[in-house]
Amino acid sequence: MTRYFLFLTIFVLIYLVCSGCSLDKPDGIKIKGMITLDGVPLETGSITFHRKDVDQSFGSVILNGKYETYVQPGEMTVRITSTRQTGTKPRNDFPGDTVIDPVFESIIPERYHSKTTLNCVVNEKNREQNFKLLSK
Repeated sequence: MTRYFLFLTIFVLIYLVCSGCSLDKPDGIKIKGMITLDGVPLETGSITFHRKDVDQSFGSVILNGKYETYVQPGEMTVRITSTRQTGTKPRNDFPGDTVIDPVFESIIPERYHSKTTLNCVVNEKNREQNFKLLSK
């Protein structure tokens, strides 16, 4: 389960970096917002907006609770992820293997990422999308 979150976080970050590699001016509406968990700005994470009417998504990294990205207007399903390291474990059970891997866990409840209930409408009037998440 923890590898799932690690791979998901890595995949989202690679996707976000690669999607920002174009030299052209981004299309869409520039939106921004604040993400809090139990009233505290989310230190790090990622946010992804998935268009409901077409297979298209847009995302951004969250730093100190803030994010900023360009999206096409429309109805969106929103997924927010964030993990923290909880320890380490040996990579293999081979005698003499000294490679140690970090162990991560999600700090965001599933209802905000894999089983998201978050939605929003993005248009010229709704350029700020804030999300107040609760851990319980």
